[in-house]
Amino acid sequence: ANFGAASYPVFNSISDVTPLTDKFLGFVDTKIKAPDAADVAAKAVDGLLAIPDAAINEYKGVLRQVVYSGVSNANCVTLTGSGATLQKLQNSVAAKSVDASKITALEKKFAPANSVVPMKGGDICLPGSAAASEKLWVAQAELTANMPKAEASALSASIKKAGLQATRPSLVSLVSAAESTFSKSPEAIKMVAAGKAVEPNVIATTTAATK
Repeated sequence: ANFGAASYPVFNSISDVTPLTDKFLGFVDTKIKAPDAADVAAKAVDGLLAIPDAAINEYKGVLRQVVYSGVSNANCVTLTGSGATLQKLQNSVAAKSVDASKITALEKKFAPANSVVPMKGGDICLPGSAAASEKLWVAQAELTANMPKAEASALSASIKKAGLQATRPSLVSLVSAAESTFSKSPEAIKMVAAGKAVEPNVIATTTAATK
């Protein structure tokens, strides 16, 4: 299932991702217990910090040589609202609960990879083709697969605990916001189908990584 390729035209057509971000953060603040949301954030940071530097350097190479080859802020299509989304996530209650020194260390650790991602108007540039988009999703999956088992298991357990608090009725507003952001176009429907097709592989890989 080529989720990256299927999602390419959808992400290119998004007019603004911030409304979905606001809905998501509002959902976390009101539906997930604060200590549990904070624990997910802390475990996520610990997990990312534990990824070997060699894996991040390899990821940087894929970004520079494949994903963003030929893409610059002079010719790119941006994910509108991505810059604001990043700021909102960084300023969220859960993120603010993480030790500041760890956040600083995380920013430093990923700075080399982030430095090769083109930006325009404060927003992230999207890959230049469907094939490049697919490479991005694969590279991100491979990067997170390098998270050591101890940290991956802790993060998985934390996410599961928080996720159990998200009841089906409470997810309605998020689904509605997602539909507004991504639309119900044929391309969006294909993206959803690709996501569902790859889901078993994601679950299997995650389970294997945490055992």
